[in-house]
Amino acid sequence: MTAIFKRSNMWIVKPENQDMGLKHQEKGLTLFEASLALALFGMFISLVSIMVSSNDQRQKAISLGKETAFITRSVQKYVGFEYDRLRDNLVASSNNQLLMSIGMDKINEAGYLPHAVLEGGTFRNSFGNRFTLFLRGVNSNDASSPQATLTIADVDPDNDGSVEKHLLDGVMANGEYELEAILVSSEGQELEPHMGSPAVVASKLFSAGYVQERSTARGPYGVWEMDISPYRDLPHYSGKKQFASLVALSRNGVFGYPNTDGTDDGKEVETNTYLDRCINTLGSARAVCESNNELFTEVVFNSFDKDGDGYNDSFGSIRNLYQLDMGPPVDSDGDNIPDIFSVINNLNGIGCQSHSPNTSTDELTLDCPEVKLTGDAKVEKDLVVGNQLTVEGDTRSQRFMAGALNDQDLTKGIYHTELIRMDGDTTIAKPDCLDIGSEPQIFVTPAAFAIGSGHSLVGIRGLATEETNSWEVGLKAIIAHDGDIDGKSDVIDLVSASDYVQVLTKCS
Repeated sequence: MTAIFKRSNMWIVKPENQDMGLKHQEKGLTLFEASLALALFGMFISLVSIMVSSNDQRQKAISLGKETAFITRSVQKYVGFEYDRLRDNLVASSNNQLLMSIGMDKINEAGYLPHAVLEGGTFRNSFGNRFTLFLRGVNSNDASSPQATLTIADVDPDNDGSVEKHLLDGVMANGEYELEAILVSSEGQELEPHMGSPAVVASKLFSAGYVQERSTARGPYGVWEMDISPYRDLPHYSGKKQFASLVALSRNGVFGYPNTDGTDDGKEVETNTYLDRCINTLGSARAVCESNNELFTEVVFNSFDKDGDGYNDSFGSIRNLYQLDMGPPVDSDGDNIPDIFSVINNLNGIGCQSHSPNTSTDELTLDCPEVKLTGDAKVEKDLVVGNQLTVEGDTRSQRFMAGALNDQDLTKGIYHTELIRMDGDTTIAKPDCLDIGSEPQIFVTPAAFAIGSGHSLVGIRGLATEETNSWEVGLKAIIAHDGDIDGKSDVIDLVSASDYVQVLTKCS
């Protein structure tokens, strides 16, 4: 047979045997082969889809982790710097329990969160979860888990508006009032475990946690677990499938402050050496220590021989000091009686004692043109004033010694002197004599008088009549007249405005 094909305007005639040869050379797919190819292609598409989905989920978990790390570090920094103020505010704003929540808008106002990351006044991550800071007051000596939430009565039992001093002295044995703080998420999409747990790991923070079932937060790979139910009555309390990061815990201070996770925020974390400012400090005391440049350990200045002549000639000093604030009394043994007071002494506790054999006087020198003591000053031993002593108020002493009068004891010398006119009040009070066996004494001497009778004066004397707490003084004159004819000169009382006696009183 001959096959005829049409191509454009041309007819092509092919011999039958040639067409048969072509048929034997053609190849095609069977139905099975086509189905297999389609199945393999579908599997490839599904595998690519799974890989894309898995990578997308991993990227979302990484993004969530970074968002959680960002907000957690910001809030930890906020609590670290504002620890004391937050602790005070917790008391001031509470009616009973020391429990409160703080929105991200407040942390933004304090300068610890940029306004650009807030949505509607709060921080929301890529899943729409909002974050809230929860705070409560706890006692460092409370060994229960979770610790009990303190009340106003616990920290201010006398209701005077201030926290008991022993709860804020940094001594753990006294039962320090400390903050517990967590950062929780709520609202938005629920975070299933396959998303929440990887996000916590991706945050690279030990303090970041995930709440899979209600009231229990767990850290990365479950390395820590915390019951967060004490916060359940606060607004925006975290339900299940949300984040919950540790911010501050009792006896542990503020987490990540300063950064200890290897990140660089412009600060260097101090190593723990004998010169560590915060060595052996825990809880709130350590949080306060690490947030400022105050010294929390003893400072010792050692003298040394600078020129090598065998004698110390370089001595420690503090220069350009404008203020020295001493600490309040401390009850170190918990018996409610202060037993540690502010002292300036040497390390042996024996005051400013000199160790030089050539010096017999122990001195503390204040080299100032003027020293002002604004409170009461108690001098338990001798006070030597090298120049004039000026006292604006009363001067009270048990004894005054007059060096210019051969150390005369003025307390036993003239205590009181007065000129008394005899026509007025002639009562003189007795002095208080404090020494054992010392008695009040009085001396009365005529100072002026007038004999109105015209008789000559034979003699005159002053006298004192003793009463319980006073004396009654008088002035008598002996005149050259015997009016009662008894053979003796008459004695008369001088009581006119012209008659005076000088009175001196003292202690024996």
